[in-house]
Amino acid sequence: MARQLLRLLALLMVALCILPAMARAGDGATFISQQVPNSMESGQRYTVSVTYKNTGTTVWQGDGPHPYRLGARNPIDNLDWGLDRVELAPGEQIAPGQLKTFTFTVTAPEHAEGAQLERNFQWGMVREKRGWLHPGVNVVVGIAYAPPIETQYPPILPPVPVEPEAFRFNHFKGANILQRTYRDDQICNHTQGLPDAAQMQLIAERAVAMGLNVLRLPVVIPPKKPGTPARSGLGGNICRTPGAPEWESADSAVIMRRVYASTQSVLDVAAAHGLKVVLALDGYTKYDQVCFWKQSFLDVRANASAFVNRFKNHAALLAWDIMNEPMWNASAYGCLATPADYQSVVDAIHAMYNVVRAADATHPTTVGEHKVPFLKYWSDISSYASPHLYIDTDEKVELGADVTDLDQINFVQQATLSELARVNPGLPMVIGEFGVSASDRTADRYKADYYERYLNGLARDGRGFMLWNLSLSPLAAQQDLSLLAPDGSLKTAARVVARQQWYPVVQQLFLAYTGRPADPAALRTLSNVLLEVARDMRSRSQTLERNVAAVNRAYGTEPALRDAIGGLYASREFQTLYQPDQLPAFIRAIYRTALGREPAEAGLAYWREQINYGGLSRQQAPLAILATAHAAPSAQGKTDLATLRKKADVAAYFSASLNTQGRIDCFSGPGPARAAADLLRHVDAGTDVQRFLPVVDASLSALCQL
Repeated sequence: MARQLLRLLALLMVALCILPAMARAGDGATFISQQVPNSMESGQRYTVSVTYKNTGTTVWQGDGPHPYRLGARNPIDNLDWGLDRVELAPGEQIAPGQLKTFTFTVTAPEHAEGAQLERNFQWGMVREKRGWLHPGVNVVVGIAYAPPIETQYPPILPPVPVEPEAFRFNHFKGANILQRTYRDDQICNHTQGLPDAAQMQLIAERAVAMGLNVLRLPVVIPPKKPGTPARSGLGGNICRTPGAPEWESADSAVIMRRVYASTQSVLDVAAAHGLKVVLALDGYTKYDQVCFWKQSFLDVRANASAFVNRFKNHAALLAWDIMNEPMWNASAYGCLATPADYQSVVDAIHAMYNVVRAADATHPTTVGEHKVPFLKYWSDISSYASPHLYIDTDEKVELGADVTDLDQINFVQQATLSELARVNPGLPMVIGEFGVSASDRTADRYKADYYERYLNGLARDGRGFMLWNLSLSPLAAQQDLSLLAPDGSLKTAARVVARQQWYPVVQQLFLAYTGRPADPAALRTLSNVLLEVARDMRSRSQTLERNVAAVNRAYGTEPALRDAIGGLYASREFQTLYQPDQLPAFIRAIYRTALGREPAEAGLAYWREQINYGGLSRQQAPLAILATAHAAPSAQGKTDLATLRKKADVAAYFSASLNTQGRIDCFSGPGPARAAADLLRHVDAGTDVQRFLPVVDASLSALCQL
């Protein structure tokens, strides 16, 4: 009897172990990422991808009575993209814990010219006749009709060539400074969008504090015959007083003097602060007729030529933007209804380009455009591309989606940047506008997180940028998007931009003290410290330059800086990597970690002397050795500096790639840190960073299984 009881008890224990496992058994899928641009050309084919992870206990297979597939959603089983299912390959099996990336081709929906069309791109994981494992995450894709157009006004001269490196992320950081638009308060005044001298002084100071070096100013060029524009079906004159002249004077010369004075003020203040300016010409859309509030090219041509001649030699001028979003504006305001309208806009912009090039043969040109398919119209007149890329993460997704809106920023951005590069092959590119409205959010924190994610994506892709915008206007329409409050103080999002200027320095500090790239939280924290130290020093009429040598010089006088370095020194990583008590070994380890080489005997003796008798603390030693490498004029010093910069560039790419919550979460613990440090050990002065980046991508994918 006792033996039977024991046997029954054993069977019961087995059953108790099996039942929970049976309860847990079943299908499960987690959305990981997707690659789809947020604008497409009608009728064109695009390669997209969606990645899921099998988080259930069953194996995904594409055959059998209940195959696993990727299915179209929003609405369910729609054929908007030319198909409603994507199959697994014959015989393919996706085991629990594995990833599956579905790469497939879609056809953008057809639609009539001129129409504004949006379609939902949302693909979920489904087991046929059993149910949906995951609904997918939605992307709203703008569809643009963009027929081939050959301009009647070909360029009289090719665009001025530019140095591509000058337009990359580390060198081109800017903002738009439009104060308001006509629609904000319906006061039709040519200079209302331009900051006055006092406003410009404040804006320039804040731009410098944020680490920006370029500003973009849209200028509305007045017509030669100011007056009330013709009525159209969309309302014609938008000025506050019906029947009033659209412009503040009936005399074009009077208006031009005001425009000259305002523009001169902006350029002069910018030059005094070391800022460059892109002047965007505005005030026309169609070549041969009035369309809504815009005046035709012919009506503004003379004043535009005079404007270019007036400012072409100003020291602050960087480039001419031939017009702000010409195709998008024409479409948005009903001026792009027929193929003839497309021809008219393309001709107008090319004709204006010729006006600019005839007057100024030395400055680059670009055309800021909103939708990717429209950029092809301007490639022959652009020294560099400056697409506008707004990513709306506020779209509703179906209940059950487990990816945050912020993750979508990087998924959509990466795909759209790839598409932009495809349609502008070989052309340098900056993102001419981006931003987000937080009018319906209770916290400015959301906008700050948005900018953090967006800028990380641009850093990863190496694209320069011009954020929208720096406006001191108290009007809600401007404050929703402005990074400055009306009193000029930096909003939370502006501080995100400001601290990112310190990221390269922080990466070098982490390289010296931990041997690895900085994780996102530490990158933000230490950059904020440096930002505050720089602000405090500025209040004492001192300057903290953004390099390791300057940080080393400030170490002795700035307690907050010493505390931050002390935190790195006291970290478990530092104590594991180094043995500060064993001085020669400690110095050698710093050289190997930061510079990838052994110190020369003279260098070893010098640093031993500095630590033993020169007052250099062991805590400051890695920083001091880095600073010396920055300043050394010798051939070895130049090699060391190149090594540091390339290691820091790879580290920056690595950290910027931690741009979703899944990747952020995976980079914790000693294992990932060691793997990242091992990656940097393979980088030296001879490394081709661009060719090395795929190695970083592969390492991250393996590290995070994403």
